[in-house]
Amino acid sequence: MRSRDGTEARLFRALLWLDVAWCAASLALPGLPGWKMFADGAAPAYSVTDAHGAAVRLDTWLPRHARLGDVRAVADVARWGCARGLVAAPLVVVFGARRAVVEPGCRVRW
Repeated sequence: MRSRDGTEARLFRALLWLDVAWCAASLALPGLPGWKMFADGAAPAYSVTDAHGAAVRLDTWLPRHARLGDVRAVADVARWGCARGLVAAPLVVVFGARRAVVEPGCRVRW
């Protein structure tokens, strides 16, 4: 349905300009939530260790701003590193209270 007097179009245009102004203001004012509010989130704490107890840094295999949000994602990256020969299994993945083991053969056991 279309409005005869164009009030809906004017309203949507005004809302679009308000949104653009809000995003522009959020670039200059750090306390104002905007499109960048998710960029500064802290990375979740996880650890991956090899058979000798040495820490394995998965972030060296990921894009710079990538975040691993759950134990499955961390285990998948560890499994990928194992399959590519970047690290030898077994690997122990700890994410909060959850734990997974990447076994020889690069299989994940929960």
